[in-house]
Amino acid sequence: MIGDLVMLSPAIRALRQHYPEGHIAILGQPASIEPYKHHPGVNQLIPYDRSRGDLNLASFRETCAVLRAHSFDTALIFHNSFGSALMARVARVPERVGYRHEFRDFLLTTRLRPAEHRQHGIETRADLLRLYGIPVSDLHEEIHVDEARASVWLRDKLGPNFGRNRPILAVSLGANVEFKRWSAEALNRYLNMFPVNSCDIAFLGQPGDRPLYEGVYSYNNTVTDLIGQTTLEELTWVLGKADLYVGPDGAPVHLAIGRGTPVVALFGPTDPTLCGPYKYEPSVSLRAGRICPRCEARHGKHIRQCLHTIDPEEVYIASVGLLARYCPRWSYGFA
Repeated sequence: MIGDLVMLSPAIRALRQHYPEGHIAILGQPASIEPYKHHPGVNQLIPYDRSRGDLNLASFRETCAVLRAHSFDTALIFHNSFGSALMARVARVPERVGYRHEFRDFLLTTRLRPAEHRQHGIETRADLLRLYGIPVSDLHEEIHVDEARASVWLRDKLGPNFGRNRPILAVSLGANVEFKRWSAEALNRYLNMFPVNSCDIAFLGQPGDRPLYEGVYSYNNTVTDLIGQTTLEELTWVLGKADLYVGPDGAPVHLAIGRGTPVVALFGPTDPTLCGPYKYEPSVSLRAGRICPRCEARHGKHIRQCLHTIDPEEVYIASVGLLARYCPRWSYGFA
């Protein structure tokens, strides 16, 4: 998951501080590790192609061979899966550090006991280093980009006047799972609460999301449609240029945080205290308190909350509050 890898950035920063001359590599799915392409503390990215399935032996062996060829001294295994520990063992990494689990303890050389209480994912990753003796204090998420390429692409794609005099509002309907996705009706109501010429709006999403935006528009403000038109790197550039990102919990939330952009993050059954913005001042997390009849009929007892019950006015109030505090170009009060 891309968001999970971005939440790893405080641990990567602490590793580089502890091992200033060390060779640090990150292994993960190709899309997930892309945010580290320009990270100054990372020497190497090792893609593990799982598109052919988690149990594909060819991909597993290929990745193990890459790890063996580089003769790594230590594997810090932040993932709790059996396969991640097995890969480090098969790749003959001498020191294999991970959280204890009865099904994989024999694969680890250093077994650490996780916290007994539930905690945010950033703290969980940092704790692995702390228990191993590496201090971690700064827990802010970060993403580094090629600033020159980003500037040229954004100017060409958005135009020179987009966001010049008005704040840029980037919005997304979010996840593929229906009850974790904001509705088009709610997004439409939200957008049309903004006064005339008060902001420039960018729609974000994957190619398959386009039908979800049917009927979404803004009476009052300019809209640029970027749905399915950005790579992950380009999405990061857009989120970095935006003055505010609004959308359901997912990778864009953490990409925006990593670029220092204010965020209104929407949550349903997912707990924001475990995976939402963490000690990030320019953010508001809104969580649904109930479930709509349609999701209840479809999912029954499996969930008790869905994003469809979050009031667009509540999202608007949170958005205006952040814009008023963090965007000098915002000059409107509450509508």
